[in-house]
Amino acid sequence: MSERVNGPCTGATLNKLVQPAILTTLAREPLYGYRIAEELERMPVVKGGKLDTTGLYRTLKTMERRGLVAGEWKPSEIGPDRRLYRLTRTGGDCLARWVETLDEYCAAVGALLASARTACRSRPWRRSGASGRNHHGCIRTP
Repeated sequence: MSERVNGPCTGATLNKLVQPAILTTLAREPLYGYRIAEELERMPVVKGGKLDTTGLYRTLKTMERRGLVAGEWKPSEIGPDRRLYRLTRTGGDCLARWVETLDEYCAAVGALLASARTACRSRPWRRSGASGRNHHGCIRTP
C-alpha cells in the first residue's frame, strides 16, 4: 500500500520544481528560510509532505551564488541571527522563464496523461497472459 502512496511511480518528489517554487514564494515577499520551508510544504509540488530543510538551504545557497536570490543576516531578539532571502531582478527574470517552461511542461504532461489514460483503459498487459496485477497501477482512470 505504501508503495502506491510513496513509490517510484507516484511523482511524490518533484525536486526539479523546488527552484521555481522558491522563486514564486519570494516573488510575494522576502522571507526567512524557515518560512520559505513552511510555504513550500503547502505547495502541491511537495504534496503536503515534509520538506528536506538541509536540501532547501543548500538550494538557497546555490541560488544565491547564481544571483537569483539575495540573503541578508538579520539579528533576532530571541535566538541566533536569521537569514532573510529576497528575489533579485535576475531571479525575477528566471521566474518568468520558468513560467514559460512550466506552460510547456503542462501541455506535454497533459498529452502524456491523455495517452496514459487511453492505455490504462485498454489494459493490454492483461491480454498478454499477465496475472492481471499491475502493482504500479493505473489508478484513477475514468
